[in-house]
Parts: sequence; C-alpha cells; structure tokens
Amino acid sequence: MKSLVALALLICFLIKCVSVFTGPVALSISRNGCCPGYSQQHIPRTKVIHVAMTPEHCGAKAIVVTAVKHKFCIDPQWKWAKDLLAEFQNSSSVISKPQKSEDKQTKV
Repeated sequence: MKSLVALALLICFLIKCVSVFTGPVALSISRNGCCPGYSQQHIPRTKVIHVAMTPEHCGAKAIVVTAVKHKFCIDPQWKWAKDLLAEFQNSSSVISKPQKSEDKQTKV
C-alpha cells in the first residue's frame, strides 16, 4: 500500500514538472511573420521580451508576443494584449530617444 501511494505521488510530481518546463503552447508563426490564428494565452510580464502587431501583408491580424522561449499569437481585440502592446510601444519610444541623442553627442 505504501508503494502505491509513493507511485501516485511520483506520477503527480512528474506531471507537475513537465507542465512547468513546457509552459503554454505557442501557435507557430509562419516564416513571413503571419499568425494562422490566435489565442487569449496570458504570458507573465516578466517573460515578455518583445510585443508587436503582425506585418501589414498578413491576412489575420494578431499581436505577436515574444517571450523567453516562444512566440505567441494573441487576440488583437483582447484588452490585456492591447495594454501590453501599448506599454511596450511606450517604453520603447522613451528608451530610444535618449540613445539617439547620446549617439549624436559621441560622434561630435
């Protein structure tokens, strides 16, 4: 009986380990940067590296969230995704402005 309980606990532990290491499933993005569809998969902000819209030539619009290991196609109408895109665009524009002025100063 003890070995049965131990086996059950071991199986639960292994299932938990696999789910932690695999993370959420990402939709594959084609070579041209388009998404075949999208989901409403919440990605922890600490894992997000880049956020952008799909290119103009794509038929289906989506927000592409690049995380540490995967790219996710996210519903462009989802408020969470819109807010994340706006946050990333605002932080990118704030960061890029000082870098450009510093580059001009160092070239003189």
